[in-house]
Amino acid sequence: KPVETAKEGVFICGLAHSPRSIPESLVMAEAAAERALAVLSHSELVTARLVSMVRQRICAACEVCIGLCPYDARRLDEGSGQIVVDGLACQGCGICVAGCPSGAASFAGLLERQVMASLDADLVGGLVP
Repeated sequence: KPVETAKEGVFICGLAHSPRSIPESLVMAEAAAERALAVLSHSELVTARLVSMVRQRICAACEVCIGLCPYDARRLDEGSGQIVVDGLACQGCGICVAGCPSGAASFAGLLERQVMASLDADLVGGLVP
């Protein structure tokens, strides 16, 4: 996957990747265009990974999570004054969850009680000494 980057849906080719000859750059450009077409040909973009979310009831809109996100997946909505998450840009790294002072950042579909239940099962099952 030489034209793909760590950020899903972002492709690079030619000199943006590394020093290349013109023929190599053209081949990479074709590969990047094909990968982009494969992504854009779907009527709906779906991701299987965990995506961050904001529990608006307890969010103080302090914007700490915005500064921490390396993928620029969070922003302050000027209209509502709330933090919103771009689900396609979010890579599920968890930095926002760890850095949120109010505990409002979490993962969609992964609640604290689920994590604790999983840890309990591992400890009781003998997986962790």
